Amino acid sequence: MTVQPDADPGGGRGLNRFLGDLAKCPGVTAHVSVKTLQGGCDWRVGHKAPENRFQVEVNLNPDRVDIEELYVPEFRSAMPPR
Repeated sequence: MTVQPDADPGGGRGLNRFLGDLAKCPGVTAHVSVKTLQGGCDWRVGHKAPENRFQVEVNLNPDRVDIEELYVPEFRSAMPPR
């Protein structure tokens, strides 16, 4: 599944907030890449549920996100206790 946010009213703050919240989730794997995206989106998220793996792609030429303000937090997620 891939989600493309229609608008990021906070500039890059919405993306930074999403990444920060994702980093706090236990048991996730995430990969962030910066590339040219077609279709006018500034960033998009793919998720594979069985592995709880996220792929976040950030547009190299975004309309609403200041790429210089992008902050990718450190991820140290552990598996939740069973």
